[in-house]
Amino acid sequence: MQLILLLARVIHVIGAVIWAGWVFSNIAFLAPAVQASGQAGGAVMGNLLKTSLLRVMAVVPLLVVLSGLLLFWFHTGHLNLTILGSWQGVALIIGALAGIAAFLEGWFVIRPASLRMRDIGAEIAQAGGPPSQEQLAEMGVLRGRLASVGTRGAVLLLVALFGMVLG
Repeated sequence: MQLILLLARVIHVIGAVIWAGWVFSNIAFLAPAVQASGQAGGAVMGNLLKTSLLRVMAVVPLLVVLSGLLLFWFHTGHLNLTILGSWQGVALIIGALAGIAAFLEGWFVIRPASLRMRDIGAEIAQAGGPPSQEQLAEMGVLRGRLASVGTRGAVLLLVALFGMVLG
């Protein structure tokens, strides 16, 4: 059992570093640089979305959540109300809920929007001409959605990280 918990802790911590690191660096550095670069930035994002990034950012957060649930179960004494009611238990609960909310937003909002942006980029590349007004409009809507949800996700991940540290 100790080996399983050690493995879960390693997966949880390293996965959280990868997940949060990507989200924070994307919001703080990559997205503003891509936006400022105009069409060249769109090409960079298109190429980035062709890599394994979407697969990695689907699997890593899932592993973080699953390992976190196992650790939560263990560290709360199998949901012992005395432990859950302590300040450390409350920190774990808040952190876990924030992490799960960030995961759900990523899975059900960010991932589909990113996949659609990738598909639009492929359609534009295949057509060989400039993007249509409809494509530009849809890309603008998707960028706006990603920006707002991405920022909220970063805040949720920050709360989750504090919960992990304090719990």
